[in-house]
Amino acid sequence: MNIDISQIKLPAMPMVAQKILSLNISNDRDQDALVPVICQCPVTSARIISMANSVAFCAAEGRIISSVKEAVQRIGMTNAYNSALASALFTLKSQDSLHKFDCNNIWKHSAEVRQVMQAFAKLMPPVERPLPQDIALVALLHDIGFLAYNAINPELSDILLDRINNGADSELVSHELFGISHDKLGAALLSSWGIPEKIVMAVKWHHHKLYDYAYNKAYVLCNLLIITEATLMYSTNTYDPHSEIMTLDKAVSLLHIEGIDLEMAAKNLKAEGITIFL
Repeated sequence: MNIDISQIKLPAMPMVAQKILSLNISNDRDQDALVPVICQCPVTSARIISMANSVAFCAAEGRIISSVKEAVQRIGMTNAYNSALASALFTLKSQDSLHKFDCNNIWKHSAEVRQVMQAFAKLMPPVERPLPQDIALVALLHDIGFLAYNAINPELSDILLDRINNGADSELVSHELFGISHDKLGAALLSSWGIPEKIVMAVKWHHHKLYDYAYNKAYVLCNLLIITEATLMYSTNTYDPHSEIMTLDKAVSLLHIEGIDLEMAAKNLKAEGITIFL
């Protein structure tokens, strides 16, 4: 079945996310306020600290940190803001306490997508390269539609994920149970929360639409996400196999990068434990 998105009662934005979104990190006072706001959410605090201690940020110093303040200082204000916002938005919960939806697998997958998107983006011509903060936000939020399913109907959400885990086609089952795919639902949710349109568009089309763009940053962001998702289709963190088959030549053509550079980036990511398929 198909359903009009206006018929769905979308979840409200979590309070901590509202507070983060209200901050202007170009303002010194709001920068100082970010750490206390992050600390209001234990899950977000843990994720920010984990990010700061990841290979990408910890390699230079090698010192493990344990406070949100130190984590923000290490990863930078922009990274901290976007990652904290995404994590806070990830705290959507159902109203039914009998159902416990564990979003850790989706978060792990999204964090892996962010790492690969950032690696590929570095190879792109500077004039076409998406902003790092846009990459972080779209990577971490692209599958938020699955959390929306759980918030709307946890029983159907459990059935959906069980069937996907048993090999069922994600889009077909999503339409059968909810009348809408997770990418379209996620985009509608983010749009209702006032998330920038370029993020919403990339989330909306991240399974189905590659763009032949001419320096359109929204199209580039969408292509980069689709390519990344496709290259991670065999990752242990991927629970929803991507519909787009990606070849090296296709990725090179769409991102306007050199094949040898992309092969080297994939090799480096594999060395870091990420399963890349090109």
